[in-house]
Parts: sequence; C-alpha cells; structure tokens
Amino acid sequence: MRIVVTGSNGFIGCHLTALLKARGHSVWGLDADVVPVPAWLRKERSVLSGVATTKCDITNVDSLAGILTSIAPEVVVHLAARPGVMGAEVDPSSYEAVNVSGVANLIDACNRAAVRRIVHASSSSVYGPAIGAIAETAELRPIGYYGKTKVMGEGLLKAAAGSRGMDVIVLRPFSVIGSRGRPDMAPWRFADDLLSNRAVSIHEGAGRDFTSVHDVANAFAVAAESGISGDHVVNIGAGEPRLAAELAERLAVVLRCTCVMRPKPLPSYMPVSTHADIAKASALLGWSPKVKFVDAVAEFGEWFKTRTSVFGR
Repeated sequence: MRIVVTGSNGFIGCHLTALLKARGHSVWGLDADVVPVPAWLRKERSVLSGVATTKCDITNVDSLAGILTSIAPEVVVHLAARPGVMGAEVDPSSYEAVNVSGVANLIDACNRAAVRRIVHASSSSVYGPAIGAIAETAELRPIGYYGKTKVMGEGLLKAAAGSRGMDVIVLRPFSVIGSRGRPDMAPWRFADDLLSNRAVSIHEGAGRDFTSVHDVANAFAVAAESGISGDHVVNIGAGEPRLAAELAERLAVVLRCTCVMRPKPLPSYMPVSTHADIAKASALLGWSPKVKFVDAVAEFGEWFKTRTSVFGR
C-alpha cells in the first residue's frame, strides 16, 4: 500500500513508519519537526523511521494538499499534533491551531488529493474522569484543553465521513510507553529523577493504562491496512491500569536505583485514572496488546539509561 504518515518523526510515528516499511508498504513521512526534543533523540527517531521525511506544517493546507497530490496515497495516518496535557493549559491557541484547524486542513487536503481513507490519532484524554474500564460509547467529558482539542478534531472527522464519504478510523491510545518517548512524559521524568538521586514527584493516587508503543504502532498499522469502511472510533490500551507509583518502583528496579517518592496534588486538568475497554479493538481490528507492563517499562528503562549515559539528560 501507499501510506503517508504525518508526524512521522514523533514518538509513535517513528515506530509506525519503521513497522509499515518492514511489512512491505511504500511509506512517506511528513513532519514539521517543531516539538521540542533533544537533537540526539530527533536523530535517533529519524534513523529508526527509515523513510524519507518531507518537512510539512499541517497548518499550511495548500502545501499539505500539494504533497498529498504528488504522492497519491491510499491512506493517510494522521499522527501530527501538539502533544502533552500540560502544554495545552499554558498555550491553548497553538494546540487549537494544530489539533483542530490542522485536522480541518488534513480533511481539505485529502479531499483535494482524492484520498478517501484517514486513520487518526486521538487520545484517551477525550474521556475525562471515569471509573472502571471505559468504552468508546461513553460520554466525552474532557477536563483539560488538550482533550478538548482532540474531541473537536474527532468531530471534524466524523462530519467528513458523513458529508464527504471518507472512511475514517479514529484510534484513542492510552498512556503510551516505550523507547524514544518525549521528555515531558512520566516515564522519562521518573527515570531522570531516579538517575539523578532525586525524589520522584508522583501525583497522588494517579493511575494510567500504560500501553507499549509497539502495541500502539501495530494498532495503527492494522487500521491502515484494513479495508474497513465508514466511521469508527477505537480504544487502544493495555486494559490493565497501573498506579504511577508502580511505574516509578518498576523503573527503579530496572535502573538499579533507590526509589523515594514525593506526593504532589493532581492538577485539575488531569483525571485520576484511565482504563481502556479494548473489546472493540479486538472485534473490529483483530488487535490485542502483546507487550506486558513490566516488559514495556524494562525496555524504556534500559533504553533511557543507555542513551542518557552517552548524551546526557
């Protein structure tokens, strides 16, 4: 298949493009390369990706439409976004420009380029506070602005599926963990604290459905390869929520550090816990998670320790 991946140099994107290429697809990457990460990490992601990446800002619809027209992909996997719940509270306008207007531009560009299939990355942040496993039919009640932009992006895609006849699969990943993640994410922050002999700052009572980046990349690959028509929303998670404290403790074992935790209040824009009901992913896509929590943490921890010993933290 001819597949375009936006955000191809991102955390999930670099793993996905490498996987799609290994599965024999013709893959093109698009990335604006504006998310702040260390230069060594940006280079490592690019090397892993292994595909030619075109610099493209999705806020420029004419540029995006021109690139898609020249490639003529069968499907676009849209990962490009402003990530991070905390940043959205500080700079909401930039998040809306990319996560909402950027999605509108993608739909317009796909329409101009006669691309009828989109696989889109949303987020578990669309759900907000919830108790127990949450299914895709649950009411969307985001409590942070990041989640709100993701809800708005989903709405645009649902409208496009209805009015323009596009086939759309929206995946909602839950707390992705693995090598080449971002410095603002909990695994990186915890590991940095542990290796620096600092107390790990833990949001009191917080828990997340940590999901391996390999499982998440596989879910996007399966969705891209599927011939499923219509408009679908699918949770992608491990289905086994873990306390943030357990993540810190497990990382300490991997890194051979002493774990001292310093509790702090949970911000108002973050839910206490997340837990994915993944029955639909199995039924619709034939997907299920394969990587266990302890193995995902071990992979990240070993990668982080090796890279930061060379490049610094």
